[in-house]
Amino acid sequence: MTLHDWLTVALRNLAPAAQERMTAEYRAHVQDAMMGGLTEPEAVATLGDPAQVNRALRRTQLTVQDERWLRHLTSPGTRTRRESRRVLWLLPLCLPACAFIFQLIFGLYVSWSWLTATAVVGAVTLVLLADLRMGDTLQAGLRSSRRGMTLFAALLLALLLAPWPAPLSLPAQLSLLAGLALLALAAWRLSSLPRKLTDVPT
Repeated sequence: MTLHDWLTVALRNLAPAAQERMTAEYRAHVQDAMMGGLTEPEAVATLGDPAQVNRALRRTQLTVQDERWLRHLTSPGTRTRRESRRVLWLLPLCLPACAFIFQLIFGLYVSWSWLTATAVVGAVTLVLLADLRMGDTLQAGLRSSRRGMTLFAALLLALLLAPWPAPLSLPAQLSLLAGLALLALAAWRLSSLPRKLTDVPT
């Protein structure tokens, strides 16, 4: 295997800056090994299995998806705040639609569906109001995202465990569990960002 082929697999899905930095490191390693008398395939073989290296690098280096998260969390010009203000104006209009959806999907009585919709819309309002006070730093963005994820996870748990007048249907329970799983995955991905950033040389 040539170094180019090895790097294609080992650095797949890494952010461009991480790819450039790791490419320089691996090229230097291979060049040193070749100066010691190894051929290129032999020198590349000392780097290990590229698929395993890729899995290890994605745990410590920024990936393409990580960069998208960072651009959103630190978006200059407070794009997120403008979106929050726009959604805040629309939330009162969403309340009847939300109540109808809860009544349709969860089979709730009208009073329960409106009460649940009010709780959900109120929680979204609190998250958006907190975003309006958010700074433009990465740490502020991370705190805001964690706060939103925690609140929505609590809402989903409340909907799942609430003593409804009639038991929730199986599709409704599975939908709530799927939402919790997605939130847990997003929180795990988010928690790795600060650690990855500390490994990036300044």
